[in-house]
Amino acid sequence: MPQQLMASEERFQSVVQTATDAIVLWDEQGNILFWNKGAQSMFGYTAEEIVGQALIRIMPTRYHQAHYYGMERLGIEGDDQALVKTIELHGLRNNGEEFPIEMSPSKSDHDDETV
Repeated sequence: MPQQLMASEERFQSVVQTATDAIVLWDEQGNILFWNKGAQSMFGYTAEEIVGQALIRIMPTRYHQAHYYGMERLGIEGDDQALVKTIELHGLRNNGEEFPIEMSPSKSDHDDETV
């Protein structure tokens, strides 16, 4: 890996890991790919505990159906209109406690993978 690219990756990791906001990346199947320290603080799971798990693990049950519908629209139909600027809903902590969150979803296509 070129030195300039490595330096860029290190800067990105530093910024993302020190952010107080939760930053969570997931794939087209709804599996968590990345979890920063802000997400750990907010939801109570370490990256080791949650990466690879289904995103619905941090959502109250009442949101599961809407989540699956949105993932289907976004993934299968490629409907970027399914993305909204900010969604106000609730997250689910490791201890089962619900708390209000704001989510700003985005979509990235890279190397034939959608995140």
